[in-house]
Formats: sequence, C-alpha cells, structure tokens
Amino acid sequence: MSVRNIILLIVWLCFSINHEGYSQNFLNQAKTQEIDIGSYFFLSELVIIDDLLFIKIDKQDYGIVVYDLTLEKEIFKFGRRGRGPAEYLNFSIQKGPGKNLLEITDSANRKNDIYDVSCIKQNLSLETLTNCIIYSIPNSATSQALTFSNESEMVFNKGSSVDGILWESEKEVIVRYLKDAPNKLKEKYERPIHSSLASTGKITANYKRDRFAYFADSFDWSLFYELDSDSLRLINENTYSYLPDFEVIDFGSSSYLETGEEYKAAFASPVAGQSHYFVLYSGKTSEDVEMTEGAEWRAFTNRVKVFDFNGNEIQEIILDEDLFIITVNYDESMIYGITIDRELNPSILKAEIK
Repeated sequence: MSVRNIILLIVWLCFSINHEGYSQNFLNQAKTQEIDIGSYFFLSELVIIDDLLFIKIDKQDYGIVVYDLTLEKEIFKFGRRGRGPAEYLNFSIQKGPGKNLLEITDSANRKNDIYDVSCIKQNLSLETLTNCIIYSIPNSATSQALTFSNESEMVFNKGSSVDGILWESEKEVIVRYLKDAPNKLKEKYERPIHSSLASTGKITANYKRDRFAYFADSFDWSLFYELDSDSLRLINENTYSYLPDFEVIDFGSSSYLETGEEYKAAFASPVAGQSHYFVLYSGKTSEDVEMTEGAEWRAFTNRVKVFDFNGNEIQEIILDEDLFIITVNYDESMIYGITIDRELNPSILKAEIK
C-alpha cells in the first residue's frame, strides 16, 4: 500500500471514529416512567427544587401544588387568587436566582416573588407562608419576567409591544429594550404589534443569573444573553429557518392572531440546569403529527434540545414519550415532564438523562 493510501486510510478511520462518537453523544435516548401524584387536570408548569416538585395547576383555588419526591406525596398547596402577599392572578413559576429559591412572576400584579424553599418546608401553612418570601420585585412584563438577583431591582421582561418583545426594567420602569421582532417578520405583518404577538415564547436563566435565554414557540429562533455590568448583552442568536404562520383575525375594533395552515410549533418549556439549557423542540405542523387510530395523543414532542450557556446546541435527547412541559434537577441527571392522553388526562413522567 502506498504512503498516500495509508495516510488516507488513517484520516478516514479518525473521521469515522470521531463522527461515530459524536453522533452517539449528540443523540441520546431516555426512557420515562410515571410518577403517581393523584388526579389533577390543567397541569401547566413544573419546577423541581431540591426534593420538591412544584406543579402549577390552572383553574384551581390554589394554583401551586407542592409534591415531595422523597415522600412520594403532596404536602402543600398555595398560590391563592388575589392581589395580596402570596396571592397571584396571571402567574408563572420558575427556578429562582439561587439553588434553593423559587421565583413566581405575576404579570397582572406586576411583581416577582422569590421564595426560600427551605422555609416553605418548615411553614406548610398559608398563614405563615409570607415569611418565606425573601424578596418581592416589581416587573413590567406582559407575560413573564426574571430577576437579575435577589439583591437587585433589575428585571428581564418578556411581552408584546410595538417597541419590543424583550426588555429590562427597574422598579417597574422600562430601562432598555433588548430585542424586537425580526425584520422579515415585520414585513410579513402590516401592524408592528402583530409581529410582536407572533414572537411569543419563554425566557429562562441559570441559578447564578449571569446567563439568560429566550426561545420562541412559533418559529426556531433563540437568543442568548449574559449579564455584564448590571445589563444584559446578546452573546448568541440562533436564527430561524422558518417564520411564524398566523392569520390576522379582525374582531370589532381589535384583532388577534390565529395559526395558519403552515404553522409549525417550535420550542416549549425552556429550563436551565447547572450548566445547560434544556428545551422541548417540535418543528412539526399539526399535519405532521401522527394521529392514527388507537394511538395516544401526542402532547407536543419527544425531542429535548440541550444548549450550553453560550447558545451552542450540544445534544439532543429523544424520550420514549411526548411531553409538553419539562423541568430538570440541578445536576442535570433527571428530567421531569407532563404528558396528556386523548381524554386530556395529564401524567407526570421522569427520565434519567445521564
């Protein structure tokens, strides 16, 4: 064999080995198993902190159920509707700015409450729960917000406005708009507010709150920020391969958006672990989703994309069940999610991902 052929063979073998190893590392399979939490409907969000699973339940008197994973039972309910301390109207739950903190955004009451989870464990009472709120910070969000830290008045906000979809605020006053809808999206819709409404999605952040991210749910667009001198700086943008497909429906003096025939679902339920972002990704239209006779209703997707905090996709996890909500524990060894069957019965599943 000639020297040239030997060199080519070595190069080919190296490429094959590296490529094979990369593929196996990049695409991982994970098997799920169900957690029995009892009969609940309208499960819409999950957060795991330490050994507690916080479950948001819509259309209930108390919107948050606390489930102890060690004891395998529900231990508390809170989140009464209202405008007082520890009361909420239009809220979302997420991990707080620290390993043992829970953060609740209430865009109707314009506040972000940060709870000490260790305190919640010791105060399983609605009368003493307010003692566990270590910080309450005003926000200016119309959908979701995240605080920079539990010592700062700065907040990262998500919403829809003609001025932008992401912005910073301090004491409910908007300090700076960070991002507007893409220009190609603005060209698609006549009114700026419609392009903003089409840019729906979720924001998330790591525990240290020095990395933040936004994932759109109607097209494959994601933005990655770092905290630099008490201000967010864009460090990466994964540009879109398709645009949202909505139809504008006029309704009297107002209008709203309705999904079109070519609408594709994109990201859902982003969450940060110790070192990475985890987010569900679909990329399918409703016609792409299998709805065969006798098959379970496909909740959203079984694909979980994993990004590092700089916005690089490093892995994709394929689950054996479709989910529409996920969360991960701090060390990123377990993923928890919500699925739903054809009769709209929800279930909570868990899977080991390392």
